[in-house]
Amino acid sequence: MFIRIYALAVCFASMMCIAISSGIGLFDVVQASMPGYTVSAHQYGAGVYAASARMMIRDDGALVQPPRLTEEELKAQQAEYRKLAIEQERHGAIRSLLQILTILVVSIPLFFVHWRLAKRLEGGAANDSAAP
Repeated sequence: MFIRIYALAVCFASMMCIAISSGIGLFDVVQASMPGYTVSAHQYGAGVYAASARMMIRDDGALVQPPRLTEEELKAQQAEYRKLAIEQERHGAIRSLLQILTILVVSIPLFFVHWRLAKRLEGGAANDSAAP
């Protein structure tokens, strides 16, 4: 009886892992295939702002503001930061997808082993409850 409850509890826990992992994995697939739509504009916009706000140190040790970038240079720099942000988004999604696949590789067999155990014990539990 207790072994059957244990087997069903493991089945429940593994189903929760499978359900949550499937949802996260689906979003990871979307992120990896279309990172331009899932990347935050703040990621690459902040990089351009930080790069343009830096101070430079001259040889004599004085802090100076670097020369202002032209509009074309700012757009080129923003495009470069966006490209880097998209690459990071894709890399993060693939890494997360591999983690999710690892969880699924463990959870799915765990579910089926314990489900079979619970089903096998179900027949024995029916016979035990019928006995006086």
